[in-house]
Amino acid sequence: MIILFEMNHPAHFHLFRNTIASLSKGGNKIIVAVKNKDVLLSLIKEIDNKVLVINRRDTPKRRGVIANLLWLIQNNIAIYAICQKCHPDILVGCNYATSQIGRLLSIPSLTFAEDDWFITKEIARIGYTFTSTLLSPISCNMDPFKHKTIYYHGFHKLAYLHPDVFNSKRKKLKIDMKETQYFLIRLSAFNAYHDHNVKGLHPLLLKKVIDILKPHGKIFLSLEDGLNIGFEEYRLQIDPNDMHHFLANAALFIGDSQSMAVESAMLGVPNIRFNDFVGKIGVLNEIENKWSLSTGIHSSKEMLLLETIKDHVDNNYYLNEYQVRRKAMLNEKINVSKFMTWFIINYPRSVSILHNNPDYQVRFI
Repeated sequence: MIILFEMNHPAHFHLFRNTIASLSKGGNKIIVAVKNKDVLLSLIKEIDNKVLVINRRDTPKRRGVIANLLWLIQNNIAIYAICQKCHPDILVGCNYATSQIGRLLSIPSLTFAEDDWFITKEIARIGYTFTSTLLSPISCNMDPFKHKTIYYHGFHKLAYLHPDVFNSKRKKLKIDMKETQYFLIRLSAFNAYHDHNVKGLHPLLLKKVIDILKPHGKIFLSLEDGLNIGFEEYRLQIDPNDMHHFLANAALFIGDSQSMAVESAMLGVPNIRFNDFVGKIGVLNEIENKWSLSTGIHSSKEMLLLETIKDHVDNNYYLNEYQVRRKAMLNEKINVSKFMTWFIINYPRSVSILHNNPDYQVRFI
């Protein structure tokens, strides 16, 4: 089988990397169409050398309807050309190009989505509309597309942070932090189309957060590309491939990043998320309300954020308790990478199997 994966973001690499490795070992030919983005290109070096990697143009620096439309057209042309040359049997991605080109060329397409459809309406309209099958966690709202959605008992991040596929002790970090605990702070650029007017941590508030954390351990600051707000003495300098190992050993994660809050939860790391999306996203609502594996605070509640941080650093209780909660969560969640591999290999029969017996997936726990 020839399988084309499209990757536009580092998160897509992490989501698909173990499945790609399994499929490649199974004798399938894998093609990865990857966006020409520095971090993504650095990560992609980990992929099996038997996998064909094709670089595509990065997203435009200019923002706006016309710039994004041109990028959409250029991206579709690139995926179309790859399909015409390599003749894949199935297309896999998280965006719109694989679904649109799949429909055009009558190639089955699978779209993996973890955001509720109304959070990313544009992607839903131009992507989910054309995809053959949509796969999402059970806590996602995909109502307009539920007729083509397979809901699974898991989270995207478990495709690479499930204990079956990730062990932070296997990789030695270049930063030796054995002597003291450390905290990781992450600031997002909020430059995605669905991030318009979204607020999170700002420099003045960040200064207050750092002042609280300083007496309790080392502080590291991770900034999304394009952010330059100072605080250079705290800037985290590690190989991008080591980020999850670094996160797994943190005493506390604080940030306005949705993704890293979920990753922290999957690793059992105490975490506090501070932005305007609090209460609006199905996956995070499940993680926070059912499993108590994350704390979300709206950006209008700065004092609550500072008080919550103080509570966490003053109580070692959270470090052990989060690991207990994580184990409870994992008892009900599947190894997403194994599930994805099975689903792709057996497609389209896998759709029928899960429609007839949704509990079939529990074999991947």
